[in-house]
Amino acid sequence: MSFKDGSTTLGTVTLSGSSASFTTSSLATGNRSMTARYNGDGSNAARTSSVLTQSVLAGTTPAVSISAPANNAVFTEPADLTIAGTATASSGRSIADVVIMQNGRS
Repeated sequence: MSFKDGSTTLGTVTLSGSSASFTTSSLATGNRSMTARYNGDGSNAARTSSVLTQSVLAGTTPAVSISAPANNAVFTEPADLTIAGTATASSGRSIADVVIMQNGRS
């Protein structure tokens, strides 16, 4: 299955059953016209989805901070660790997702 923004192919992925997904972070700002295209096989004809219009706003970096635990805190195993923090978007935008990572892994 291919995913397109207008006439530009963003990516092609293999179906898993009857589904496919694709993630990108390289869309230009503005209104995007997104489609998915199944290229067909011996049993099924090719088909393109209807257009899904998405608005991509200019990126701004949110303010993110961790307020607990304190920097360089020491815990003894086994330990329950609660992490507290804030993420604040600029220009009246909202934060959709926060991912806690350890050593670059979620």
